[in-house]
Amino acid sequence: MVDKDISKWKIKIGPILGLIGSVLLLIAGFRGFGVQSDIEDILAASALSWASIGFNPWILMTRTILTILFGAIGLIGTILLFNGKKLGAYLLLIVGSFAVLGMFIPIGTIIFLSTSIPVSLSYSFLLVEPFLILIGGILALVFKAYRGRISTMLNYIIKRVLVMIPTIFLVLLVTFILSTLMSQNINLNKLGGGLVPPELVELEKQRIGFYDPWFIKVAKYFTNFFSGNWGTSYIVLPDEPVIDLIVKIFPKTIELVIIPIILIPILSVKLGVISAKNRNNWKDTVVRSFMMIGVCIPVFWLATLLQYFFSVVLESFTYGAINLAIGNTNSVNVAGTYVPITGFRLIDAFLTNDQYLLQDSLMHMYLPAFCLVIVSLAGITRQTRASMLEVIQKDYVRTARAKGVPDKDVMNKHTLRNALIPASTTIVGTVAGLLTGSLFIEMSFNYTGMGFYMVQSILRGDYVVVSGMLVYTSIIILIGIIVADVLYTIIDPRIVYT
Repeated sequence: MVDKDISKWKIKIGPILGLIGSVLLLIAGFRGFGVQSDIEDILAASALSWASIGFNPWILMTRTILTILFGAIGLIGTILLFNGKKLGAYLLLIVGSFAVLGMFIPIGTIIFLSTSIPVSLSYSFLLVEPFLILIGGILALVFKAYRGRISTMLNYIIKRVLVMIPTIFLVLLVTFILSTLMSQNINLNKLGGGLVPPELVELEKQRIGFYDPWFIKVAKYFTNFFSGNWGTSYIVLPDEPVIDLIVKIFPKTIELVIIPIILIPILSVKLGVISAKNRNNWKDTVVRSFMMIGVCIPVFWLATLLQYFFSVVLESFTYGAINLAIGNTNSVNVAGTYVPITGFRLIDAFLTNDQYLLQDSLMHMYLPAFCLVIVSLAGITRQTRASMLEVIQKDYVRTARAKGVPDKDVMNKHTLRNALIPASTTIVGTVAGLLTGSLFIEMSFNYTGMGFYMVQSILRGDYVVVSGMLVYTSIIILIGIIVADVLYTIIDPRIVYT
């Protein structure tokens, strides 16, 4: 059973979600008996999407029974959860995992009689049930594993989110002031410059509320922001809504930084540990030399050097020009052939089985990604090394060694966890910076991501886009601060937030 200090509703989140998902599964299964309607058939098939059964009416009865069977298993797991049994969480995890997996991948076994993927997002609200079941099992296990710590952390996260609200309002106010001061001639830019007749300029000013009192402008700005109207670009991508622009270019930044985000923490911590363990010998010298190079070399110079080496010296190793065209394609080799599906070029290449698009995207991504790893590794590695050297001198580390604890356990269990606390702040800050766009990298390689369009918007005076991206950047950084606080408690259980 769970501790009494955790409120009942928090402990029951997992079982309640599992209950909702299981009941939906059962309802869909019973509705499948004898149903001939296409809509009802889609609903039943969607609820059984984990099994990837097709719409063949000959197996409607089979998939209906399977729906009821797995719904019953989920219901049993929910009942066990309500009685404090961990087995219930595992049952929900099993059912939910099959559910979510089958929504995307045909399982293809005799048991499930898999023939196709019967997922119709436009028809069925019951697609939420696989995720409800899976999330229910995960949350139940998390709550039971951490108990009081989870309750305290949830309260802390709620407080931090509430603090974020006035911070976001302040950011909005600052961006409003900056955009207002810097875009006095926004109407002229939009209408084509200073050759526009004064009558049209006056009409445009009246249309955008140029003469409105400042408090009316502020009210409109806040209202438009929270309603999803962040303005429209008038120079960088004319007539493109800013929020649509961010949604369109964000996948490019994600594709570029996802590998560095994975590699940077792993490599930097490993190099920092190696350097600290081998202080003042050749391994430490090599790592410190690498850190010095990474800190001192300007990123734009490194980018230029890599472009020259791989484009001129090893010309056959590249795939066309390294610089990316502003648009959907990265190279003239696939110009006009790429139609975005998800917005992620690599995913779209797999979905459409387009090997040329895949090769083109990878060839234009690996050099910027390599630069990101090099310039980001140095700072985190140096922080990890310094923290490790400080912690190694602590009394509890010396005591552990005096007791005969193996050096590997001393470094990993006693030293590293405590040394990661300051390093985790740097890691989270680096990740947040990557997600908001790497200005120098994207500009150096002409990679059309968030950083590229941010610089273009500033240089060309498209301050509507600048304001939208500043707000987006602020939100990412605020979320990163909360994530860093959560990481502190995971790394060091002694840290308790109130």
